[in-house]
Amino acid sequence: MFNYYKNKPLYNSIISGILYFLFSWSVDFMEITKAPFMVLMFFLPGLTFPLLTCYLKRDYTNYSNIQFILHLILSILIYYGSVGLFIEISSVFGGIMGSLFFQLETKMLLKKAITWKQIITTCLLSGIGFIPYQFINHYGVSIGIGVLLWTILNGHLLNNAYKKTEPIVI
Repeated sequence: MFNYYKNKPLYNSIISGILYFLFSWSVDFMEITKAPFMVLMFFLPGLTFPLLTCYLKRDYTNYSNIQFILHLILSILIYYGSVGLFIEISSVFGGIMGSLFFQLETKMLLKKAITWKQIITTCLLSGIGFIPYQFINHYGVSIGIGVLLWTILNGHLLNNAYKKTEPIVI
């Protein structure tokens, strides 16, 4: 029924999304979590999301260590940029742009089997997840919902690509 090994990116993104949601929500009722939240959320998702969803079949892929390192660095920079857009312009716009540029770099650098239609659909839905934070309230639970939905939607797309990856026969 639930086969972790066939759906690693999806399950990893669900678990990490739930943890980020709980962490974000805790800010609403535990003053002590605000400082760690501000520090950790500034870089942690940009690092952990690609590590948990993109590099799971290293033996079956044809990208080099340089591509791997470049993808990870770009993922962190894209996350920083989307956080900047989130703060300065709009949380919805930041969610859309973060997803769009992350999926584009993943498609181009790691040669993941994802289509343009999937990328556009995922990035638009990822932005919609931040509507509660943007228009209803700025509570931790609202940002947690946005991060949870973003993580699951983008993880689902990478899970589809993961399932398409076949071992290379030498």
